[in-house]
Amino acid sequence: MDLKTIDLAGAAQRGTQVSLRHPVTNAPLLDEDHKPITIQVLGKDSSIYLQVQRRLSDARLNASLGRGSKFKISSAQLEQDTIELLASVTVGWSENFKLGDITEFTHETAMSVYESASWIREQVSEVVEDRSAFLGN
Repeated sequence: MDLKTIDLAGAAQRGTQVSLRHPVTNAPLLDEDHKPITIQVLGKDSSIYLQVQRRLSDARLNASLGRGSKFKISSAQLEQDTIELLASVTVGWSENFKLGDITEFTHETAMSVYESASWIREQVSEVVEDRSAFLGN
C-alpha cells in the first residue's frame, strides 16, 4: 500500500456536514419538515485550519516574547482562539439553521453562534478534529 494515497489534506479540504444533535438527549435536531439542521465544515488538516492555527500560535508566541517571562494566557483567550478557528473552517450551514435572529451564514455570524452556544461549538469541534469524519467523503 502506498501511504501517499491517504490524503488527509484533500479530505479535510472537501469538508463534511455536522448534523446537530440535542445537547442533552443526543437526538438529531430536525426542522418541521424532518430535515436535519447541519453545519458544513473543513477538517483540521485543511489549509485554512492550519493557516489560522499558525497565525494564532504566532500571535501568542510574539506576545510572550514581548512580555518576557510574565506572559500569561487566559482561558478566555484560549476559548476565543477556538471560536476563531472553528468559524474559519465553517463554510456554511443548512437553510433551516436558526439561532435566535441568526439565520444567514457569514464568518461573523459563525463567530456569534460559537460564542453564544457552547454545545454547538463542542459538536462542531469534535467533528473538525476527527479525521474519520472526512476520510471517505
